Amino acid sequence: AKADKLLYSLRDVTGTTESIPLIASSIMSKKIASGADFFVIDVKVGNGALMKNEEDATNLSNLMIEIGKKYDKKVVCVLTNMSEPLGLSIGNGLEVLESIETLKNNGPSDLKDLSIELASIMVSLSKNITVLDAKKEVVENLNNLNAYKKFEELVKSQNGDINNIDIASRNVSLRSNKKGIITEINAELLESISQKLGGGRISKEDKINYGVGIVLNKKVGDSVLVNEELARIYIDSIDLPISLILSAFKIEELVPIKKELIISIIE
Repeated sequence: AKADKLLYSLRDVTGTTESIPLIASSIMSKKIASGADFFVIDVKVGNGALMKNEEDATNLSNLMIEIGKKYDKKVVCVLTNMSEPLGLSIGNGLEVLESIETLKNNGPSDLKDLSIELASIMVSLSKNITVLDAKKEVVENLNNLNAYKKFEELVKSQNGDINNIDIASRNVSLRSNKKGIITEINAELLESISQKLGGGRISKEDKINYGVGIVLNKKVGDSVLVNEELARIYIDSIDLPISLILSAFKIEELVPIKKELIISIIE
């Protein structure tokens, strides 16, 4: 895992982040090293993902499944829609806080629903039960906070502190300049902006600012008024490209067709 971290800092700045063989080896090496026998992998597809289309995502999935077979591991890949951001938060610390809220059963509905589906497949594999029966267990452990308590236990075992998550000291409200319905939120552009704010690397030696990012106030399909808040931007000192961030939100009069969150399951 330490070698993989160094390789990723190089891949970030050499245009090799999207290499399917490198993605497959990075993901599978860490999972195999962990000693698990069953892997459920969320393979994102869309403009906000490394895999921009279903064909590439399928090729990546099949490659990871083949690697798993060579080590007698069962691998299930779930292709999921990333044409808009999942949940509401973009950025390292902000996404961790959102994950904690989801484990407390308070997170955004799309993130919560997908987490339940992925966990249900995992439980069904490990316990050799139906996905439906597994989902009942997953929902029960979400409701009684056992899932959150397990997360606390895992963090503590690695000397982490979930009460010490730094978030940028400044935040700015991004407001709509027109009325209508949000038909698109460009996840790739928002991720790029988050990186420019300090949340990613420009050069290999750059240090990541874990506290910067974006929290959405709207999702695709939501109506919006002029001057209504679209998002809140968390920054330290870098000037905000307001017009660029606004361009990530397409606002029209037509109601968009919402895409299914889960595209397909490959095993």
